Amino acid sequence: MAWGKVALLLAASKESEQHLDALASVLNYTRQIEETTKHPQFSIPTAGTERLEADSRPSTIEHQPKMIFWQITKITQLKPTDNTPASYLLDTQKAAEYDPNKKGSFIFEPPKPLATLTQLAPLLINSLGRRMAGRSLDYRKTIRTISRGKPIKKLAYYSHAKWPLQLTVIVDKHQEHYPYWHDYDEIIKQLKTQLGKAQVQVISVDERTLHAFASQKYTISSSVLLLTDFNNPLYSHRYWAWQALVQTISQQAKQILTLSTAPQAIDEKSLFKVLTINSLQPSNGFSRHSKKQPFKNRVSDAQIEQALTLISPLALVDNGLLRKLRQYFYWGNAALEGMIWKDKRIVQGVMGIRIQPSEYEHYHKQFSALEPQIKKQFWKIVNQHQTNAYQGLTVLNGISEAALTPQSQANKEPIIEQLKTLLAYSYQAQPKASREKINQQLKTLAYFVPKQAWESGEFSTPLHHSIAVAFQEDIKQGKWPDSLPAGCKQQQIPLLNPSSEPTPLQTYQLIMQGLTGQAVLKAETEQQSIDYLQLTASDKRPAVWQYADREEHPLKQGDPLQLAEHQRITLSTAEKKWEIEAITCPDFAQNIGQDHQGLFVETQLNKTGKRYYWLSEQEGPNKPELAGVWVHEAMDLSKIDRDQYGVYKEIMIKNITQRFRYIPPGQFLMGSPESEVDRELWDAKETLHQVTLTNGFWLADTTVTQALYQAVMGENPSHFSGEGNLPVEKVSWEDAQQFISQLNQLIPELTAQLPSEAQWEYACRAGTDTVFSWGENITPEQVNYEGSRPYRDAKKGLNREKTIRVKSLPANPWGLHEMHGNVWEWCRDAYKENLGQKAVVDPEESSSVASVDRVVRGGSWIFSGRRVRSAVRGGSWPGLRYRSMGFRFSLGL
Repeated sequence: MAWGKVALLLAASKESEQHLDALASVLNYTRQIEETTKHPQFSIPTAGTERLEADSRPSTIEHQPKMIFWQITKITQLKPTDNTPASYLLDTQKAAEYDPNKKGSFIFEPPKPLATLTQLAPLLINSLGRRMAGRSLDYRKTIRTISRGKPIKKLAYYSHAKWPLQLTVIVDKHQEHYPYWHDYDEIIKQLKTQLGKAQVQVISVDERTLHAFASQKYTISSSVLLLTDFNNPLYSHRYWAWQALVQTISQQAKQILTLSTAPQAIDEKSLFKVLTINSLQPSNGFSRHSKKQPFKNRVSDAQIEQALTLISPLALVDNGLLRKLRQYFYWGNAALEGMIWKDKRIVQGVMGIRIQPSEYEHYHKQFSALEPQIKKQFWKIVNQHQTNAYQGLTVLNGISEAALTPQSQANKEPIIEQLKTLLAYSYQAQPKASREKINQQLKTLAYFVPKQAWESGEFSTPLHHSIAVAFQEDIKQGKWPDSLPAGCKQQQIPLLNPSSEPTPLQTYQLIMQGLTGQAVLKAETEQQSIDYLQLTASDKRPAVWQYADREEHPLKQGDPLQLAEHQRITLSTAEKKWEIEAITCPDFAQNIGQDHQGLFVETQLNKTGKRYYWLSEQEGPNKPELAGVWVHEAMDLSKIDRDQYGVYKEIMIKNITQRFRYIPPGQFLMGSPESEVDRELWDAKETLHQVTLTNGFWLADTTVTQALYQAVMGENPSHFSGEGNLPVEKVSWEDAQQFISQLNQLIPELTAQLPSEAQWEYACRAGTDTVFSWGENITPEQVNYEGSRPYRDAKKGLNREKTIRVKSLPANPWGLHEMHGNVWEWCRDAYKENLGQKAVVDPEESSSVASVDRVVRGGSWIFSGRRVRSAVRGGSWPGLRYRSMGFRFSLGL
């Protein structure tokens, strides 16, 4: 299947809005945003070949959004998924091997609390408690009253702080605080024991409820304890939400204390006016009284790096294990745990964290370099901790080790059997509540094993079954996870439906929308779209989409998809997989469509129309390396190849091989901007203007060598003679024409000629817009020029004072050698001083006058850096022969 007509991928100009509206009406589209830039104008396709023809092209340089459309590059028929439950899932004996009552079957050992109520009590009582008069006489106050000669009306007694009668605790359950949830819960539990459950009001806020707190009517006691970090970035959404929360509770509460797990308190004076912020684990021990100044508990980057290195071999690190490791290896205070938990190099799972797969190699090398004693103690702590962990962790670590360590392959079978035991127990467990904790283990295991395990033959099937079992209740209702583990393929997950009744299928259309690579999935209706991909899928197993090297996502009805230029995506159902690439309508094209050969563009409709086809991975004579190129319909693909620079072909001329680079059609800015230093030499204008080349061509990757010139012409006029790979020089424009005429007689199918001036600069720039194809400056290691006179402020370099062998220096981005320097290169154009500012299409200055000056480009070995720029132009008498004059030639298609 291929896309139908591509009409809706092209825009009409504002000058023809009535035409655009009519076209949109036919194609069932409505105008959303008025275009602010001009586009080529297209007409409705006529009968026969499906295409859209352009009436005109822009005549000025404009910045237009590129029109993106989708191209199917490959369709693969998939093997149907077996939805019958595997035999081991139904094996009651296998399920009995799992003992849910065994110690450590379900939970990790919790982390040791950061602080006890005994440690916190003085601070809490003095900051939140009530003042009560004691029985001890305040002698100092009494003596001070007598010494001032004042009568004693009432004896003064020392006052004592006591626990508040009522306490409100607001606890932050934002996901970033997960490492401290157990600590918060322990503090609340001990407060309820001390004050009584009825006297402690607990309010939990998270990322969803925090913003709504201010609008809710809570009755809050006069003493409030906040368990949070107050380390939000200034003026972020959470910052303003907490500001509003503090203002709300300060209207009712007289005393507010915060216990923070952050490395330092936010330095915000407005907050310190109404509350005090103290560390939940201060570096200098707990204070009896709250401090008014922000605290600082520094955590260094080196400590974080040490922690990441040490936990890198582990498949799963729970917060209890992380705290044990931090305390043993002295990684700093408790703030490090939260910083590790939300670090970008960490993956968060249901029950713990692990290093990002992309960071494996880096941290595994650092772990290997650790001292043996450190690694020995590390594994001792890990093994002791995981003795009381859940049974599935053994399987998880075993799979990770086997997938990442080739020498561990012998341990696969027992690991797989343990996994099957977990799956059998979960699949057969009744009621549903009995499966919840074991399903948590399966989910953690599935999302944390390495990607390689999903692609392994031994692990792939039971791992895909783990998703089917863990999410079986949701999958039965057609509710798939929002994302699947890296490497997991949704279409390989069985539905575990023992029923023999076929699953009902629904037909969908993936419909193109707009001009920027958008599409949306809709159920098939009677109203057909011109641009769509039709597919069938069940509600219980929806289609899935996947960007290259990323995880799969279900594609549900109404879901939009977006592809940028050259981005690729795969779309899969249970029966088929489509590989799709987003490509753009090229600037040189005036017509776009498709026929039985595939997607094409056409140029010069009113003259000699040339058609270029888009090569997909399925096209070409078993040469997938040619994919992704617009090639002319007359090209013999069997004779061309492709390397890192692009498409090329080689021709044998009298036993001498000459390589030609394919230069595709395109659009570029010819000339130089006014800001370019040393432009417009010798009155040769370099006015910047837009050029469109509608025809591709083949260009020799080097200038003509002395050996090739000798073979064709029987002579070598060069000054620097003696080596065949040196460029031929001391040849005039007329000599170059005689060479080409003789060559075309030898091999008539070549249609050789000199390149036009526009073709030469287009090829020299090779897609760049800088002073040189190398960038803003050059060195003698890149270009053969007079290095003692560099361009602008570059350092002086080697001055060779002669030509050098072709291909001695690196090629430009399109594989062309010595386009800058070495020898001037003749072009076929007659020289014109000023090329103007207007946008032009396929320009060429022709002249029948024999004596008119002809264009030379590129500079030579004898000139300074400023005269070998991409834009530098020159004109010379066609009969001039000089030791810096050479040429290269091109071929037609």
